Amino acid sequence: MFTTKVVFSEPSRNQIRRRKSKSCVKGEMVLCFPSTPQKLWMTVALFLGGSSLFGVGLHLSYVHVAPQQARIKARGDFVKDKLRKKYGYDQFPYEKLKSKFP
Repeated sequence: MFTTKVVFSEPSRNQIRRRKSKSCVKGEMVLCFPSTPQKLWMTVALFLGGSSLFGVGLHLSYVHVAPQQARIKARGDFVKDKLRKKYGYDQFPYEKLKSKFP
């Protein structure tokens, strides 16, 4: 059988400095907003641009709902007519049952 030996080494001075220089030092407050006014305005502009694109997509989706609904209704009517012609149904079975029971 093969055995492996795991050796843990001490971190180097550079690794320790990198850890300390990061903002994960206990008690340090991390800022969650852009650091300069330019970055703030860029964030606002990108947010507004994305929101406007979302709004345009929502509007176009809303405008095109009625034609899609009409197309679906026409397709359903076509299938019903095809079934009536093929099988000679005057009414669909559930409509026949509905007429038998008040």
